Amino acid sequence: MGLTTQLGKPDATSIIKGKFSLFEYFSELAAVTAPVVAVQIEDIQDFGMNAMSQTDEKIFHYGGGKEYRLAEEYDGEYTGTLQMLAGGMGRIVAALLGKTYTLAGEASLPLGHLPRYPLCHIQAFLRKVDNLTHIKSVVLQDLIFDPIAYPVAMGLNTIDLPFRSNYDPFELVAGAEMVFDKFSGDGSTTDFTLSSTPLDMVTATESHLVDWDFNTAAFVKVKLSGEDTGTRQKGTCTITGTTLAFSTAPAASSEISCFYAKAT
Repeated sequence: MGLTTQLGKPDATSIIKGKFSLFEYFSELAAVTAPVVAVQIEDIQDFGMNAMSQTDEKIFHYGGGKEYRLAEEYDGEYTGTLQMLAGGMGRIVAALLGKTYTLAGEASLPLGHLPRYPLCHIQAFLRKVDNLTHIKSVVLQDLIFDPIAYPVAMGLNTIDLPFRSNYDPFELVAGAEMVFDKFSGDGSTTDFTLSSTPLDMVTATESHLVDWDFNTAAFVKVKLSGEDTGTRQKGTCTITGTTLAFSTAPAASSEISCFYAKAT
């Protein structure tokens, strides 16, 4: 190409944002089942996620114009927003909290503060202009939602639902989608059967991957009875085919979850 080369118009394989995307989430509060059914998020206009804040640089002065720089690496967090039509905010917040927001359930819904622990995992599907053919997906895991500045839900007003996460977002190739399986521990069972065959996602031993512990799953967590959130398992279990095997049986009344990808 030369300096004056003109690029052609976008073709049918171009990624189209907005109405040609599908957003779904898996709720951390969902009942134990394998697989947990993904819930479609309506009224989404856009979403974005900032780079992780993970480097702290300190400068020490020794006099005479000399200085020493020290950069510390640590596991920071990502921040981002879901931008959506304000009229749909009540539905999504109620769903995230597992509330029945109707006259037959709870008739009012506090919006100012949400629990300060992960509520869901989102997958956003990008598709061709035929609104059908999958190009790739973006997956956001273990999202914690921050307080909302809530406007009057009139017309096409939009609102930002801020979130953050301590774990890496990632892309999935065309033809793959995430699966969220949940099981109950009984204190004696060590092997659990996943609902699908996991795909190879990443090589977990690569040095730049700070929060991946399995090649075939984003995470395995165990949540003990009475806890708000589970603990990611490192070295306590393995995944072979569709078998999730623990070296020691998870405690009775605990909840085991596995987040992985399958071919569609």
